[in-house]
Amino acid sequence: MSEDKSPSLQLLNEVCDVMDDRQLTEVYLRDGETTLRVRRESPTVSVPPSAPQPAPSSSVSMPSQTDLEDGELIKAPMPGVFYRSAAPDEPFFVNEGDNVSGEDTICLIEAMKIFNPIQPGFSCQIVEVLVENETVVEYDQPLFLIKKT
Repeated sequence: MSEDKSPSLQLLNEVCDVMDDRQLTEVYLRDGETTLRVRRESPTVSVPPSAPQPAPSSSVSMPSQTDLEDGELIKAPMPGVFYRSAAPDEPFFVNEGDNVSGEDTICLIEAMKIFNPIQPGFSCQIVEVLVENETVVEYDQPLFLIKKT
């Protein structure tokens, strides 16, 4: 019996292989009319009872935040290349002093040739942009200093 794989099934298998190789928990891909989102639960990590328990993350596309004296940090939800605009000749998504809603794209992170829009998930003011455009960022690296509005 021959094994015919549809292009969609082949794409899904390739995405799952990349997720395994890169230890990703979610991938969103849109190519023309084709949209693919693959998400899996993070593996459970055993933490000794004396250590603080990590908070469950709500989504890979949701940046993490940390409270600071002068505001809060929005951190990278994944490693990749940080872009402040959709193209080199387009204006930045946000600048210092801008007020944004939770659904506004504030930057893109390119991971495996997929451009992932990053949204704050809440209304805020951009106090400071902490990363230069087209810089490689690591998971949980601070990207923006913000104040919730």
